[in-house]
Amino acid sequence: MPTKKAKVSRLPLLSLLILECDTDKLASQRLSVASDLNSIVGILPKRLSVEVALIRSKDDLTNRFAEYAQRYRGIKLVVVIAHSNATVVSLAPELSNTPWIGFAQWLKPFSPEKLVCIACKAGQYPPSRTLFDEIPKLKEIYASPVELWIHQVETMKLLIPYLLMTSRVDSDLIRLGQWIGLAANGGMILYIRRRQTQWNQFFQFIGALRDLSAAAR
Repeated sequence: MPTKKAKVSRLPLLSLLILECDTDKLASQRLSVASDLNSIVGILPKRLSVEVALIRSKDDLTNRFAEYAQRYRGIKLVVVIAHSNATVVSLAPELSNTPWIGFAQWLKPFSPEKLVCIACKAGQYPPSRTLFDEIPKLKEIYASPVELWIHQVETMKLLIPYLLMTSRVDSDLIRLGQWIGLAANGGMILYIRRRQTQWNQFFQFIGALRDLSAAAR
């Protein structure tokens, strides 16, 4: 008689990865927010799996991602906290000028659906387009096309619990939050999907224009 094949257990999905890059540098500048985010997520009533990766070196990044590959088949939401601009992102002291395509390749095996970038200028067209091109299952990016201010970071701390608690994002609610943030402190946090909107294109243009103006000074 043929023997039955033993069932192979399927690895779980990770609900949230909080990835703080070059964490010692961020901490020295009082820009480290991974602990705050973890504390906020910890009080949510929904049962979630959460990993916090405080990256201090290239080896640290490699080992963490190798570990996650053994434990999870994918990640639903990634929050990256890093120094960046429209061209590069700092992942570790040895990887301080990593092109966005390089960052995307680190994430690609985990097929994240949503990405929140607490990182300057990550919402401009070049990085967001690169992330969508390199990560086929990525559906949404939340990021600023300009330099982040502390008020914008505080707003993003509220955004993350909302994304974890809802199964479907309310575009009108997100747009209302964008208007409030823009009116209150001039901040821009874009809700970017694969199909570009005129709203996003306008603010991405403003972000790129600011860069050109700064470079010309």
